[in-house]
Amino acid sequence: MLSGDAHRALAGAERIIHAGDVGGQAVLDDLARIAPVSAVEGNTDRGWSHGRLPVRLVVQCGDRGILVGHKLPELVRGGVPEGVHIVVYGHTHVAAAREIDGILYVNPGSACQPRDGSAPSVAVIDIAGERLSVRHVFF
Repeated sequence: MLSGDAHRALAGAERIIHAGDVGGQAVLDDLARIAPVSAVEGNTDRGWSHGRLPVRLVVQCGDRGILVGHKLPELVRGGVPEGVHIVVYGHTHVAAAREIDGILYVNPGSACQPRDGSAPSVAVIDIAGERLSVRHVFF
């Protein structure tokens, strides 16, 4: 289950995207109480009884495509598909955001197990017309 801080950080979200290492069905159920969830499988998600999550997916948010996967190198190995404006990835559990060639790459960090000594975090991506912005919420 997520902490109250994570719930507060995600309050008001229109969609939640989980980039893998979910931890169990209870986490997905908890997130779904906040907003619709799109999730991919991480390297630690194998073996639990939820059924397999996809390893890669594209989520549409208005006219913006969001490519979601767990390990960034594998996710973009064949290139970023046409119509994708944002790439969300996990695996490192380290919060990051950068724009490369007009595509926003975002790692939300980890709400439960950050690995770089920083506080737990989530990323909030705001899409307003042509404007994209990302901010990490640490708690």
